[in-house]
Amino acid sequence: MLSPDGKWVWDGSRWLPLADPSTATHHAVFSAWNGVRVEAPLAVEAAPVAQAPRPAPRPVVRYVAPAPAPEEPVPLWRQQADTGLNKYLYIAAGVIAVVVLAVVVNSFGPFTLPWMQAPSSGPTAAAGPPPLKTRSSYAQADRFITGYLTPAMDDMNQRIATTRETCVGPVTVSCQDAVTETDNQAQALMAIVDQNTVPPCIATPVARFRGDVSKVHDDLQTAMKSFAANNTSQTDAYLARYGGAVPAVPADFAAITAAKATCDIALVGP
Repeated sequence: MLSPDGKWVWDGSRWLPLADPSTATHHAVFSAWNGVRVEAPLAVEAAPVAQAPRPAPRPVVRYVAPAPAPEEPVPLWRQQADTGLNKYLYIAAGVIAVVVLAVVVNSFGPFTLPWMQAPSSGPTAAAGPPPLKTRSSYAQADRFITGYLTPAMDDMNQRIATTRETCVGPVTVSCQDAVTETDNQAQALMAIVDQNTVPPCIATPVARFRGDVSKVHDDLQTAMKSFAANNTSQTDAYLARYGGAVPAVPADFAAITAAKATCDIALVGP
């Protein structure tokens, strides 16, 4: 079997080279093949293949989404104002929680915190009456009672009433505040007696008044100390003792006013 290129022959087990056909002498494997010449195959020009016309390219259509229309501003009359309600609700809830906690703690006994104590309005002491127009014992007593003692005693009566209304049942912070203000006013009354000249005609009821106010002051002081120690039983005991001593103060003041009528109206001195 001869290879397509005419250069090899198959001997049954392998390919063997033939003589070079371009030379004058052929040297083949088999002597009978020396006269064989292999002509190169003629090149056949292939007829041109008619190509089908390519279809015209279709135009590419791009679809672009229309731009969104700008939002129209909301008219002022339709805009909802920010009232900040949530902020105030949180603040109110916090305040309520603190108040409830204070009430619960206070129910176990007298307990105070610095921010829970109401500022005291302070004792009331009269600025003083105008100078005497007449020099008599009656005029001096009237000036002392009307100008000094009466304004301070009016305030003392208000403090006594507040303490009586507040210190009922379990001891509270409001009761402690009322006791503190009543004691301050009691000290103001004692200062009025100590710092002014008392005519002899009213000296006796004034001295009794001063002693009873001092007892009230002592009872209130001990009650305030038991407040600070959170000793409820002692606080109740001292407040009960104060309640027994305080009625004498208005009675003594009435006695001072009544004693003024006994003062001499005669002029004294040059």
